[in-house]
Amino acid sequence: MTGLPVPWLDLTDVAGRRPHPPTSLDRRRRARRASPTSTAVLVEQAAAVGVAALRLSLVVQMVPALAAGVQISARPHAYVVLWSLAVAVAVLGAGVVALRRRPLPAPLVYADVAAAVLLLTLAGGTIPVEHRIGSWVGWTAGYALTVACCSGTLRSTRGWLLSLGLVVAGYVFYVGPLAAGPALPTVIANALGYVVLASTVRLIVWYLRRISLIADRAQAEVARLARLEEEHRAQLAMHDATAVMQLLADPTLPAALRAQLQTQAVAEVRRMRSYLRHETGVTEAPGSAPGLRAVVAEACDGFADLGLQVRTELLDDQQVDPATAAALVSALRTVLHNVRRHADATAVVVHGDVDEARRWTITVSDDGCGFDLRLTPLGVGLRTQVVDELAQHDVDVHLDSEPGRGTRVELSGTAGT
Repeated sequence: MTGLPVPWLDLTDVAGRRPHPPTSLDRRRRARRASPTSTAVLVEQAAAVGVAALRLSLVVQMVPALAAGVQISARPHAYVVLWSLAVAVAVLGAGVVALRRRPLPAPLVYADVAAAVLLLTLAGGTIPVEHRIGSWVGWTAGYALTVACCSGTLRSTRGWLLSLGLVVAGYVFYVGPLAAGPALPTVIANALGYVVLASTVRLIVWYLRRISLIADRAQAEVARLARLEEEHRAQLAMHDATAVMQLLADPTLPAALRAQLQTQAVAEVRRMRSYLRHETGVTEAPGSAPGLRAVVAEACDGFADLGLQVRTELLDDQQVDPATAAALVSALRTVLHNVRRHADATAVVVHGDVDEARRWTITVSDDGCGFDLRLTPLGVGLRTQVVDELAQHDVDVHLDSEPGRGTRVELSGTAGT
């Protein structure tokens, strides 16, 4: 084939333009479309936003209480130091979360909890007892509640329970002097509030993570099915074309058969071009051949070298819808390509019949070498382009073959109106 002109392989489009290779920008855009952000990542980003917002809102509420706290504290310098330490930890944590775009990792969450417990323990010496409940002068309780809620992003349930327990224990120690008076119900209610609010955050985060896991699995399954569908389309587009090209590459091919195959190659190039353009379907429409007899005639065109005997008079009044007709043309061509490549047949008969229930049958029989169906799996052509593709159009396929006794392929379905 070297040096032979093959104008039917010209892949220019209708306007005569050749496709340009994709630029680096095109490749980046395609990569972004092909690799969307997973739901799990989006959930973690949302949790990070929530954590950062909680911590920064805590700081906003702590700022107005600083001046009043300094005035009423018995140890104002220590009060300012603890207040500054709490603000620094809160802002630092929010900054880390914003940069990571994920909640704090477990070690930093545990360090955050430890800092909250330490502040609860030390704040008792700087905040008057009467201001430890219901006042932002006693900011430590609000700070500890924020830390308890943020610990709900921990993935370890045991670690979260330990963190919540330590914060609640620190709060009880902080307000302990109030437990002996009338403020006891408030102390108990606030301690329970820590548990309820932190558990609510924990439940919401767990639920969203669970949903994201299901969503990402579904997305992966959709991607897998899309790959399978693309492989299926590629098989439909390329199988018969490779059969034609393989024969054309044979330097001993008779001139008459070469001209016949080149005509078939033109149709196969169109099919491949449709596939590359992502156009719907990979088979050619049967044009002005709505009847089954015309469908068979179109499919057999180009296989004169097989010495076909076509007997389809009984199909004259039988019609199928255009999609089924296109699938039949493609399937019959695939069967005939297989006969040409593998059967080594001297006679091929294509016969059409219709029973009383208006169920039609198209049979392709050859006297070739045959094969053992029990030992030889169906190839891509018979399995994908014949059996699987026709099943989508309610056309049944039956294969019968034995070594040395040829092969018989029956396609049967119900005629349309």
